[in-house]
This record gives sequence, C-alpha cells and structure tokens, in this order.
Amino acid sequence: MMKPIEYIGPVPKKKKQKPRLGGWIILFLAALFITKFAWPYIEGVAYASQDQPSDVLAKDVADHFAESLIPAQRVAGKAISNTLLDISNDTNYYEISYPMGDIPADKGKNTDLVIRSLRAAGLDLQQAIHEDMVENYNSYPQLWQLKEPDSSIDHRRIENINRYLTRHHSAGEISRNPGNYAIGNIVVWQLPQGQLHIGVVVPGPGIHSAEKWVVHHLNQRPIWEDSLLDYHVLGNYTIDFDKVLVEE
Repeated sequence: MMKPIEYIGPVPKKKKQKPRLGGWIILFLAALFITKFAWPYIEGVAYASQDQPSDVLAKDVADHFAESLIPAQRVAGKAISNTLLDISNDTNYYEISYPMGDIPADKGKNTDLVIRSLRAAGLDLQQAIHEDMVENYNSYPQLWQLKEPDSSIDHRRIENINRYLTRHHSAGEISRNPGNYAIGNIVVWQLPQGQLHIGVVVPGPGIHSAEKWVVHHLNQRPIWEDSLLDYHVLGNYTIDFDKVLVEE
C-alpha cells in the first residue's frame, strides 16, 4: 500500500477576485436606504432628546430667570424650579401665618405653585386677596359657608384667585393661539370633569424655548409640559407688577 506523501512548502494562495459591480450596487442601495429611511428616524431620536423636560434644562432655565429684571420671567423661573422639588399633592387645610405664610414646603397643590411663583416677583397672593376680601367680601364667591375672610385658605382657592386677578390685573384674550399667552401669565382652566385648575405659562425646554408651555400641579407633583391648550381656558391673566403689594 502506498503511503500519502506529506507536502512541505508554502501554503497555496487563492487568486484574489476583483470586486464585481454587484457589490457596489449593494453598497449604493444600503446607503440610499439609510439616507431615505433610517436617517430621518435617527435624526428624530436625536431631536427628541433635546426637546424633553429634564432636571438639567429645568435648573438652567430657572437659574437664568431667577436673575431676570423682568418680574414675569422670575415668576416663570420659580414655577419651573418647583418641578425639581419633591412636592406631594396635598389639598388639606393648614392654619398658616400671615402675611407670606405657607404650608410645608414639601406639600402643595395647583394654587400653592402659583402662590410660590408669584412671590418670586414680589406679589403675595395671601396678603393681596385677604386685603381685598376684607374690603369687598361680597364680591368674592360665597361657596364655603364662611362669614368672613380666612387668611389661611382664601388665597389657596382657585375661585378666589380668579376673582382677584379679574378685579386687579389684566385679562388677556382667550383663544387657541399660543401667541396670546405671555411668559409668566397665570392661566385658569376647566378640566373635563368640570373642576377648575390653574398654572403658570413658561417657555418650553431646549429647542422649544420659543413655545408656550406650562408648569402646573395636577396630580403627583409639579410638571413642565406642553399642555397650555389641552384644557378649556377660562382665564389668561397678565400680572400688573406695579400693583404688587409687598417687596421680596
């Protein structure tokens, strides 16, 4: 029987084949697919990452507006800064000091957000509403079977805030045009279930900074979102800061 002969020598090399035209066509089609279909999606994801509220954006805007000489911007900045805090929704009655009284800092509701925001520009709704109710009690809604003003709770009720703003500040046009709502304005809505709600007009985050968004406290905590016209608007108020009753 013959034994196989072991080959000793260089490894045989296969001849390289030149790329065929078909390979280039495949690369071209892949590039075309990415350009036409995949890239818009990738671009959209990158775009979306810049337009969502975040703690970083909230802090940047709040810090910038906190130093503003424009009172309405300080109101907006304070409202946005509240979204950074862990404030639980609490509608309970609290007996508080007067003026500039407040419930515990980690608690609040929609009106407390507005109260705290306006104080950043020197307007204390507690004092303003109480003094107006003392002089004009019957001009305010009589919904709570009270016979006299209560400085602990009157300013925390949307109906009273709405009446005070109507009486003493500028009521803007109510429309579906966001351009009619100024930064720092106070907006009163009626929710689908009929209850009133209130919030502050603020700029949008990042690339949406020219848009009109809101900060409001509807459920668990204050939020910054694009919902200005999501509900039925009942009031759109520009604060006349020359009528502010207290200084910061």
